[in-house]
Amino acid sequence: MRRIPVSLYFMWEWWEKYYHIHQPRPDFPGDDALDAMYLGRQRFLYAHFSAFGLGQSQPEMDGQYVNTVIRYGFDLIPVLLGVEIETIAAGGWQTRPVDEARAWEMRPVDLRNSPEYDWLCAEIARKRARYGSVSHCIDLGSAMNNAFRIRGQESYLDLLTEPELARHLFEVITETARSVYAFLREQFPPMDPVPISNCNVTMLSPATYEEHVLPFDAEQNRFCTSLTGAPPRAAVHHCDVPADTFFTAYRQLPGLASLQAAITSDVARFKALCPESAFSAMINPQFMQEDPAVLHTHLVRALLAGADDCCLWNIDPTLTPEAVGTLLRTVEQACAEVDCLPVFSVVPFCWDEIEWAFPRYQPATRAMR
Repeated sequence: MRRIPVSLYFMWEWWEKYYHIHQPRPDFPGDDALDAMYLGRQRFLYAHFSAFGLGQSQPEMDGQYVNTVIRYGFDLIPVLLGVEIETIAAGGWQTRPVDEARAWEMRPVDLRNSPEYDWLCAEIARKRARYGSVSHCIDLGSAMNNAFRIRGQESYLDLLTEPELARHLFEVITETARSVYAFLREQFPPMDPVPISNCNVTMLSPATYEEHVLPFDAEQNRFCTSLTGAPPRAAVHHCDVPADTFFTAYRQLPGLASLQAAITSDVARFKALCPESAFSAMINPQFMQEDPAVLHTHLVRALLAGADDCCLWNIDPTLTPEAVGTLLRTVEQACAEVDCLPVFSVVPFCWDEIEWAFPRYQPATRAMR
């Protein structure tokens, strides 16, 4: 029986509505407060989802998730390049996009020559000393993802009206990301395959992606090769939208190890084009609201076509714990129909919570450079 990993991720608002209504959020950030949230949420998950192997009835501190090092969410590379950020009420960090002149002035930054290097080293050591282990959630992003965080929506116009500026910024981002990757590989080996998060590529045409962005994704994919000589391998996240029109472009990436995209993608065609690559099927919030029979049909089709895992990410407060239970039973039934066994796991935090990325816990706007 084929085992299918099924990962769950709840938005912070979901925890707010169904957990923190009974257990108020801490008044102050800190390790003890994070640990208490972790243990309480494990009990909560067990109370609602123990039938699916989630949660713990009598949890003990095992250091999982609370040992995560994260810095500025998805914005470490923009921060290294001098972009100002601030926390927002919706949770997480928001960048203040720079103008053309500032973008032209940007030059690659070596993480080791920045204050963030010292912070990361100290945080890794501190987490390891406290929990006996350490993990990370530091996103390299991609050339396009980081360009959007740096230039905002102008990053799309740059590709059409200022292609030289776009190329300059992609080069700066890629070299800065190279130094971050080298650090992460040293601290958290093997970091192979190289992650490429392409959420913002979904707003481009495949032709525009191939012309302007693909060469930089391919270069990012070779980060490990340049350090170790190992064959290149890429793990591409295309976000929870269909990736069909990008299959032939992504196929050009050297050593495409996996593609993560919407469950409604043509998985059979992807597997035919890239037989050595895994496919991770994402179920977006829209499908979580659909008639379970609709999700059942799509999941069976994807599994029969060779999907290797399933992601239920960004579960929002419109789904009650009971509705989430129905969702998980639908996944179980679909897997059983094709002789697969779902193996459920859940992150008991939103990433923003792990680094307390909310205005109530953080100082005002940070001008980093």
